[in-house]
Amino acid sequence: MHEYMKRLKKSNLMGIIDTGTVNHAEVEHDLECGVFADSWCDCDPTITIQTQQGDMYVLSDGRVSNSK
Repeated sequence: MHEYMKRLKKSNLMGIIDTGTVNHAEVEHDLECGVFADSWCDCDPTITIQTQQGDMYVLSDGRVSNSK
């Protein structure tokens, strides 16, 4: 599984991202990430989720923060 999907799944399992809702997530990969070579995401991506409270950033452990 891609690194960014692992993080989003952790957020979902922790109840941070509600199941059954629509969320817009923006994933910014490092330039050296495997996705640019037709491989798996293996970088430390910046994941931004737009919420009603403003942009939230998904951290490596699945928690979210309002700052990068």
